[in-house]
Amino acid sequence: MLACLRRSRLPELRADFRQYYHVGLGELGRSLPVSEAADLAAQLPAGARCATPEGWDPGWGEAEWLLARAEHALRVLAWQRTEDAAEGRGFPEMLTPGPGGEPERSGVTSDQLEDMLSRKRG
Repeated sequence: MLACLRRSRLPELRADFRQYYHVGLGELGRSLPVSEAADLAAQLPAGARCATPEGWDPGWGEAEWLLARAEHALRVLAWQRTEDAAEGRGFPEMLTPGPGGEPERSGVTSDQLEDMLSRKRG
């Protein structure tokens, strides 16, 4: 896994190691054994750049996505009791991370969200 990340996501891996472990990849093989670096890379937390599914903004981790989904489901339940729902208009949009991780409204469908949640992590 470490070798794959070093090839495909080196800047993200460097930033994650600095942020979470306070070590640089330049120490690899010297004060940081390769086997330990591989273990550390495999255990990066969900909000880490390398642990974020491909194509996702690292501003939101899995917990934020799940909370946004729950919040959306509650808004849909409330919407279903309105006149707008009876007339088929005004369906609530999903919240998704915008620039810098700030939420913005998006027309993400349930199928698109399921696809995003099922993507492999780096």
